[in-house]
Amino acid sequence: MKYSFNVKKMKVEEHFFWVIESNILKGCVAQGDTLDDALTLFSELESEWLETAKKYDISIPEETVQEETSYSGKLMVRLPKSLHKKIAQEAEKESTSINQLIVSILSESIGYKKGIINAYRQTIQNLHQKYKANILNCTNGFNNIKYNKINYQNGGKYYENHRYCN
Repeated sequence: MKYSFNVKKMKVEEHFFWVIESNILKGCVAQGDTLDDALTLFSELESEWLETAKKYDISIPEETVQEETSYSGKLMVRLPKSLHKKIAQEAEKESTSINQLIVSILSESIGYKKGIINAYRQTIQNLHQKYKANILNCTNGFNNIKYNKINYQNGGKYYENHRYCN
């Protein structure tokens, strides 16, 4: 394949499939039940797209070359003097460097968000088990949001429409 593309795993009802769409060649899209099927079809469609463009004298974009991004682990950040001062004071209280404090705070923040999502999922699962709820899942493959409709009776109360992100 000559051009960059996006790959998405989709779900409609209980059927999973793969969709591949060219970033450069408009309308060049393939889908398959497996990733290999979708890639094979996409390769064929890309070739056909290019042949058709040549046949009808449609301009063909240059091939894209994507270089692998490497990260040095260094990040330059500008911040207000007041925030810099507070971070320096906190680092001194913790007997650590400013750099290590910032890395620690960022790491905890990322882990915290994942923890909240996992805790919410566990709560939904516990409700399901406790009340033998009927959960219907419908996943939107583009933004990976699951919508759960939970129906159960508990002391005359009716609960529904819980939502959480993957």
